[in-house]
Amino acid sequence: MNKICIYYDDTLKTICQKLKQEDCDKELKNTYRIINKRLYRRTADGHNKLVIPKSARFNILRKYHDDIGHIGLRKCDSLIKSKFWFRGMTRFIRKYVHACLDCAYKRDQYGKKEGFLHPIDKPTEIMHTWHVDHLGPYTKSVGGYSYIFMIIDSYSKFLFARPTKTTNSKEVIYLLEDLFSMFGVVKRIISDCGKAFTSKKFKDFALKYQFKHVLTSVASPRSNGQIERYNLTLNAAINASVNDEDEWYSVLPNVVWGINNTINISTGFTPHRLMFGFDQAKHASLEKQNSPVITREKDAKIAKAQMDKQAKKMKRLFDAKRKIAKSYTVGDLVLWRGSNTSTKEVGRKTGLKFGGPYKVTKVKGNDRYEIIALKGMKGYKKYTATVPVDQLREYTGGVVVETESDSDIDSTDELLDLLES
Repeated sequence: MNKICIYYDDTLKTICQKLKQEDCDKELKNTYRIINKRLYRRTADGHNKLVIPKSARFNILRKYHDDIGHIGLRKCDSLIKSKFWFRGMTRFIRKYVHACLDCAYKRDQYGKKEGFLHPIDKPTEIMHTWHVDHLGPYTKSVGGYSYIFMIIDSYSKFLFARPTKTTNSKEVIYLLEDLFSMFGVVKRIISDCGKAFTSKKFKDFALKYQFKHVLTSVASPRSNGQIERYNLTLNAAINASVNDEDEWYSVLPNVVWGINNTINISTGFTPHRLMFGFDQAKHASLEKQNSPVITREKDAKIAKAQMDKQAKKMKRLFDAKRKIAKSYTVGDLVLWRGSNTSTKEVGRKTGLKFGGPYKVTKVKGNDRYEIIALKGMKGYKKYTATVPVDQLREYTGGVVVETESDSDIDSTDELLDLLES
């Protein structure tokens, strides 16, 4: 292959012709040599590496990347450089691997994820912010209930949990209006992008009561971390309290009482005390009953200090496992890991890990981007989503372009090639 391809590479053809001349330049002889009618280059490590003409570079990359399991850039670079040489190979290998569509769509993300923790502003009063979500489905209970609608007061961590038959907007609105009638309207509600919260009914409901509705990023549980932690706690408590699956409905009130009346590590108080100003007795006949002493102002100062301390600790622990996020701009094309969360691809060991490409339409801050599906793509469906950066991957389009001139040193990769040759 080397001999045939060199015939079509003017630069290497000239080198071969000069090497055959008796008055060949000494430096050229020390750099290149012909062995068994093949051209080799003696590199800085003292080894002879087969010289690859331009016309054969893609074939070499296919054999040593595509055909052996789409190995990563570092391994691919090391393997090819151990056997071959061509000018600009560091840059060419990097571009080829980064432009590989099979790698882009099918390889998962490894190592530290991108993006740090960006905590939301913590309220300093009750009934300011509620986090809401559905838990379930459970085995259908007497009365036809299969889900739990959860509401957490962001400041006090007080939990409201109501069984529901569906996850639609109608039931959600009914339960929220019921609580509004008892406690008043909150200023902000944070939810995921479930249909109950993205429907026109819910948008009209938010407009009617004039509260701010915040939708979290898709496939990013940390965006609504308080409700996600309570989901785990509540589900584990219910599971440990029942013998039969359909008993969940009957144990729910006691489980919720336990959560609201035990000390929360984030605040240092029970949710009930921060919500109502005093601790609640469970069994009047067993516990000494005193008139409740309201110490709300004092408790609030202590709770805020504790919450700030816990927030800093959580951010420190979270950020230690993360790295600086790549920045995208409006118009960039990206692949999205979350695009397959509702397809049959989920749970499979093989198949697509990413979908797209999508176009970035808005930079929303805190390492979040609004993306939109592209018309003309296979399976196109009009869709817009707000996505965290760790769910995105740059889309390169599978194109590797060779520059006309490879003599100028204009990048770190080219400098590496020069030093290694």
